[in-house]
Amino acid sequence: TPQIVEALVAGLSQGQIGEQAELVEALGRIGDPRAIGAMLSLLREGDVWLRARTAEALGRLGASEAVPVLLDLIAEGGEEEILRAYCRALHAIDPSAMSPALPDLLAHGDPAVRRAALETLGTDLEDPTLLLPLTQDPDPVVRCAAIRLLSHSSPSSLEPLLLALLDEDGGVRRAAVRAIAASGADQALAPLESLYKEE
Repeated sequence: TPQIVEALVAGLSQGQIGEQAELVEALGRIGDPRAIGAMLSLLREGDVWLRARTAEALGRLGASEAVPVLLDLIAEGGEEEILRAYCRALHAIDPSAMSPALPDLLAHGDPAVRRAALETLGTDLEDPTLLLPLTQDPDPVVRCAAIRLLSHSSPSSLEPLLLALLDEDGGVRRAAVRAIAASGADQALAPLESLYKEE
């Protein structure tokens, strides 16, 4: 009912962080857009953990008003779990909302930002060439994620997958083998055979 929503919204400005988090979650599940304004305030000013919970609730509400705030928070960097929550919320609100900021996010100096952005993308990436520099990223987790995503793109991405077979990190090499197998590219068989013959 409207009275319940109003009472929950009023409670957002009071109480401890744990109580506020429970209120945010309840409002997100109720799905009443009247809560968006108060939740945006928490997203900008609240405790970091509370911001993540608020972002997820705004994602459930489909609150387009939160998109610029989420993009700013992601660009600021921080803990990876929190960044993932921001990215998931952004994707839930509008999967295309991340597109304009994607080049900056994938080139961000904080590997946690790069990892969070890649994880959120799934297979929705319109321009797989953005992933190519990330196959040489200093962070092996980023390299693995980029390689997995490239396996869903065009055959032109086969060369970086083959190069990744020589990566110093075993996890990256395994990701490359799985990605090549998933791509079903016949032209990968000869280089793979020669690689294992050399070993």
